[in-house]
Amino acid sequence: MKYKKIIVLTDHMPWGHRSIARAIFDHLDKTLDKKECELNFCEVFAQTGVGGELYSWAYRNFPAGNRVAVKLTTLRSIRKMAIEYSYKNIPDLTKMINKYQPDLIISAYFLHSQALVHMKQDYGFTFDLWTVVADPWSINTLSFVEGAQKHIIYDKKMRLAGRDFKIPADSFFETGWWTRPSLYKKYTKKEILTTKTELGLEDNIPTIFVGGGSLGTSSMSTLLPILLTVRKPLQVIFNTGKDESASKTIENFKSIISKLPLVRDNLYIVCLGWIEDMARVLSCCDIVLGKAGPNFMFDVIASEKLFVSITHIGGQEDGNLDILRKKRLGLVAEDPIKMARLIRDFVKRPEHYKKLYASNIAKEAGENKKSLDKIVSLLQK
Repeated sequence: MKYKKIIVLTDHMPWGHRSIARAIFDHLDKTLDKKECELNFCEVFAQTGVGGELYSWAYRNFPAGNRVAVKLTTLRSIRKMAIEYSYKNIPDLTKMINKYQPDLIISAYFLHSQALVHMKQDYGFTFDLWTVVADPWSINTLSFVEGAQKHIIYDKKMRLAGRDFKIPADSFFETGWWTRPSLYKKYTKKEILTTKTELGLEDNIPTIFVGGGSLGTSSMSTLLPILLTVRKPLQVIFNTGKDESASKTIENFKSIISKLPLVRDNLYIVCLGWIEDMARVLSCCDIVLGKAGPNFMFDVIASEKLFVSITHIGGQEDGNLDILRKKRLGLVAEDPIKMARLIRDFVKRPEHYKKLYASNIAKEAGENKKSLDKIVSLLQK
């Protein structure tokens, strides 16, 4: 193997970049011969300034408004400014490089990738850089890194977009999406029943999973009142992650339900925070509602469940809705009226939704399951 020392790099934030980096690292760690190479996983704090704080606040509360920010990054002056801001991360990246002396860095965070290319050009570092383009169909111009040896991408759409940024065609490497292998596990009926019992769920009642990391208060405030209108038995699992405000909102909603006889007899809600074994919980559900972030969307597809987008980050995740529609992998119900109609129809005929697009979803899951092995093959070549 050419590369004796490899770093898989991400930033410090609980965004999709870290999930991708962890999936890649864990698979390489299990697959590569430790006698041939040294592998390290590194989270380097990303200096994003007030821009990062504004971004986090905006996508939680006004996700559609992010289209403006995405559009701005297409301007040459804004892109140049963002790339130069990434250089603030050079001191910490230098410490990492001096410590591990890598031959190859696989970077899942685009700003770190931009800084690393600058370091290679101006500081004489000799490592190779493979950067991961962490958006499947939506174009983030900062993800194209002139000077990176490889751009690891979902499919050919980014290869075509890269032409406008002078990225050599042979630097692109199509793999499919990078999902943790645990999400592909097939659970037996007995295992599913055991999990349902642990969660207090009935086996014969339609069940919805609601999640997606940064679900945001805007979609939550739309969804919860709709659940009050359901007049047939329904079970809903909310995954709020580390968002304490979202957890509090759900718990308050449960308290309200307990005082409404017509609702409490039909609606059972489970609120889960951080979930270690996502696949096991998803196995108990019939459909999944959530924010159409690429990692969560492809996690759901790996578990072979129907995904329904009820919100997404404008501009940044528009392409994810295109994937759902054009590949027939899921539904989009972000309008409150559409959302209400879908939920009421699902409760009436859950089997229809369980089977909807099942063959397409299974095919996509099978293709993405090969993605991490493709990276291993590229390393071994």
